[in-house]
Amino acid sequence: MIKENLFYSFTSFIYIYCENTNMKTCVGYVDKALHQMAFSLSDFFYYFLVAVVQGITEFLPVSSSGHLVLLPDILGNADQGLSIDVAAHIGTLLAVIIYVRSEIFKIYLALRNLILGKLYSHSNTIVDRQYILIFNLIIIATIPVIIAGFLVSLYKIEFLRLVQTVAIANLIFALFLWHSDKNHQNKQDLGQMGLKEAFL
Repeated sequence: MIKENLFYSFTSFIYIYCENTNMKTCVGYVDKALHQMAFSLSDFFYYFLVAVVQGITEFLPVSSSGHLVLLPDILGNADQGLSIDVAAHIGTLLAVIIYVRSEIFKIYLALRNLILGKLYSHSNTIVDRQYILIFNLIIIATIPVIIAGFLVSLYKIEFLRLVQTVAIANLIFALFLWHSDKNHQNKQDLGQMGLKEAFL
């Protein structure tokens, strides 16, 4: 409603402004420009909603990619496409990097000390070893994603963007999450994680 009111108010203003010019030509150009502006504004709000959905669901035990597939179907929009989804994921990644930038810098310092042979020559040896462990866990946890991405790339992925596929996948993984919560009540902090836990 706000967009429509803004659109018509601006149109009325331009009509008054064009009174001393070729009215028909002026109004034609203005109408075309405003319709394009309204379309772009609509796209902006939709992509903003895509970013919000991605940002919220990425940190919940649900599929953020699946919700991005469901969003256009729920709103009656055309599929925004894989490129927009990738852009939303990159935005989330950048937000995480900014949030944990101090931890990333500590990992960098620990790796630098390891490469330069200074890992055991200063007072922060234990801290450095912890951050090297975290780096190793991140690498191990990334391997299954790389393998899955490679396997998916060998086949057509259009079926992955079907609502039916997303619904079935969410139901299956919901059962896995339920089973995990029910049978594994013990919680581990990062320092207790091993390579096996990181891989799985």
